[in-house]
Amino acid sequence: MTLDYETVQDLAIPDTAYNADGIATLVLTGGSYGGMWVMNAIVLGEEEPSGSIETAEAPRRPDLALDAAEDWVGRECARLGVALRLCVSKNDQYGPGEAPFFSTGLALVDRGEVS
Repeated sequence: MTLDYETVQDLAIPDTAYNADGIATLVLTGGSYGGMWVMNAIVLGEEEPSGSIETAEAPRRPDLALDAAEDWVGRECARLGVALRLCVSKNDQYGPGEAPFFSTGLALVDRGEVS
């Protein structure tokens, strides 16, 4: 089950985000505010979000927030004519006090041949 979400900022991946092999790395990161989640996609090495969503309420469920962000990035990639190739959770980096309120993952986007 993927959380319902609304796009706050459409995903935009600049050409400079792609390496020589046509792969861009996005950091999907966010936090929970009153049960809902704000998830941002940030190009690795950048500071400003390249896009963001707000999810439905899912208190203390960072896994569901990341699943929603992965679904959104996949849809945005299709819109942009690129492909989401991999999304990996990094939620295990948080300690017990932070884990229920923060969510992070890495996404690899391929601008090569879209399958």
